[in-house]
Amino acid sequence: MVLFSLILAAALQPALAQTPDCSESTTLTGFLSEARQGEASFADMDMVGLTRARQQALDRIPCLGEPVTTEVAAAFHRMMAMAAFTQGDEGGTLAEFHAARRLQPGYTIPEDVAPVGHPLVDLYVRSVDSAEGSLDPTIPPLGGWVTVDGVRGAPRPTGISTILQSFEADEAIDRTLYLLPGDPTPSFGPMPIDELRRKRRRYALGGSTAAAVLASGVLYGMSWSSHGKFMDTDDPLADSQLPTQRNTTNTLLFASMGAGAVGVGLGVVTLVKW
Repeated sequence: MVLFSLILAAALQPALAQTPDCSESTTLTGFLSEARQGEASFADMDMVGLTRARQQALDRIPCLGEPVTTEVAAAFHRMMAMAAFTQGDEGGTLAEFHAARRLQPGYTIPEDVAPVGHPLVDLYVRSVDSAEGSLDPTIPPLGGWVTVDGVRGAPRPTGISTILQSFEADEAIDRTLYLLPGDPTPSFGPMPIDELRRKRRRYALGGSTAAAVLASGVLYGMSWSSHGKFMDTDDPLADSQLPTQRNTTNTLLFASMGAGAVGVGLGVVTLVKW
């Protein structure tokens, strides 16, 4: 019996982590098929088949090209619970079953998979009271959204496994992740407070740019007005006033140019940060 348990545990160990090849998107139908195949393998006591279905389902997750539904997520969690059960992982079994029951509370395990009184069924019944852990908010990409096991905008319970999908503003899938209990919840976009600060900086830059451009225009107008006094033949300036007037005109002109340069610089920064 001990030898059988060791062989079984070895068979159910996940393959070495590899970067998935997502040159082709996987389908939701294929993902659901793996989950159902794993359940069928458990019913047939085909541990090799269960291991294969489990690993193939995990491999499909990062490359899913379609939104996960609650029904498919529930089927996947039930299959993962059965895999955990065969490893003697009671905590993992309860957590995966709880994740499934949140999505399909009325589902019952078919008797051809596990009859009434089977230890798996007992764990399924007990799983309703399992702890979910804290609820983490999900931070979506700008203009997009996040689903948790197919539920849009839901918080992520940290005490159970979940499938997270992030979507861009154009509804394209950004990422699909399978998170285990205790895994940190990723942020797919900026935190709301960071976005608020970014908007405030953006508006402040825009206001500063407008003020600099306005000041440049006012100063240039004043320098032009001052320069006009040189050309006023009806009311010529006295020779003693010319140097002072010339300095005033030059000062206003250079100030106008400086304000204009600041306005241009702020305008460039505003465009980059906008």
